[in-house]
Amino acid sequence: MRSAWKRIALGAGLAAAASLLLALLPLAGPVAGKQHQPLAVFRQEQPRLLASSNVVDVLGGLELSQHIKRVRWSSGVLSIDLAAAKDATARSLNQDLLELLRVSFVHLDNVERLLVRVLERQKEAGIAAADDAQQEIRWALLLASDVRRTDPQVASWVSAPTADDLLLPHWQERLRLVYTPLWRERFGASTR
Repeated sequence: MRSAWKRIALGAGLAAAASLLLALLPLAGPVAGKQHQPLAVFRQEQPRLLASSNVVDVLGGLELSQHIKRVRWSSGVLSIDLAAAKDATARSLNQDLLELLRVSFVHLDNVERLLVRVLERQKEAGIAAADDAQQEIRWALLLASDVRRTDPQVASWVSAPTADDLLLPHWQERLRLVYTPLWRERFGASTR
C-alpha cells in the first residue's frame, strides 16, 4: 500500500513540476539566438496573396482619400474604380493611385496587373428633369492607369515616386497614366 502512495505522490510531484516548467517557458526568452517575435494571433499581418475572400479586408484597410466605387479581381488582374471626391486635388488622387500601386506590387505577390480608373460624378439633366432628384448621374473619366508586374523593376520604382512625381512625363509612361481633358480642365495643364 505504501508503494502505491509513493507512486501517486511521485506522479503528482512530476505533474506539478512539468506544469511549473511549462508556465515558465514563455518567460525563458529567445532560444538558440532566435529573436522573440509576437505570435500572429496578437498582431495584424498583411496577407501576401489577394483572393476573393480577402479583397475587402486588404482594400478596406487602406487610407484612401477617394471612395472605392468598384473592384474586380480575376486571374491576377485587379481593377479598381475610384470615385473622386468633390474637393479632391490632383495630389490626393495621385496619392491614392500610389497607395494602390504599392499594395498591389510591393505588399501582394499575386497581382499581375493593376487597372485603376478615377471617375468624377457629373449630373446630367434628364429630358423631363424639373428638379435635382430627376437628374441622372453620369461618371466621367479623369485618369486611367495600367501597370503590370512584368514591367521592369516595377516594385522598386513604385516605391520611389511621390504624388507630385506622377505628373511628370516619364512616370506617365512607366505607369501608363492617361490624364483626360477633364483632368486638365479641373486641375490645370501641368500634365502632357
